[in-house]
Amino acid sequence: MKTLMKKFLLGLLVVTMVLGTVGTSASAASKKSYSKNDLRLLTTIIYCEAGNEPYKGKVAVGNVVLNRVKSKKFPNTVKGVIYQKGQFTPARSGRLDKALKKYDGKQKYGYGEKKQMEACKKAAKEALAGKHVVKKNTYFFTMYKSKKAIKKKYPKAVFIGGHYFR
Repeated sequence: MKTLMKKFLLGLLVVTMVLGTVGTSASAASKKSYSKNDLRLLTTIIYCEAGNEPYKGKVAVGNVVLNRVKSKKFPNTVKGVIYQKGQFTPARSGRLDKALKKYDGKQKYGYGEKKQMEACKKAAKEALAGKHVVKKNTYFFTMYKSKKAIKKKYPKAVFIGGHYFR
């Protein structure tokens, strides 16, 4: 009887371990993982586009980039989205390259820039972890001068700091 009970418990333990592993693998596979380079690029594009914006605006810029990654309408990588032709001005102007040098420690920060970069990195990490401050179908943001004109053209636009998101 004891041998039968031991075999039963051992079998139950094996089944539990296998099911636990399958559950873990399935949940891990369902989450998108990001590389250090994704964090680096997302941090620096946020820094370039929203470095002086409120924290919520920083996360929102991260959301736009990641929303595009998940959309079939845009490239499917952070790098592809950021460097897509005609999309992010800092990628074309060289400003992103300068920010990357600062991030990598190859260029010194100016007054207050390191603190800004740290806030942008925190925002990028939160966006990568799934925090959303704009809807998941928000793919664009732009600086605005006239809130009234933007509301007329894009009634569902969300305004955060000096940007509107649509």
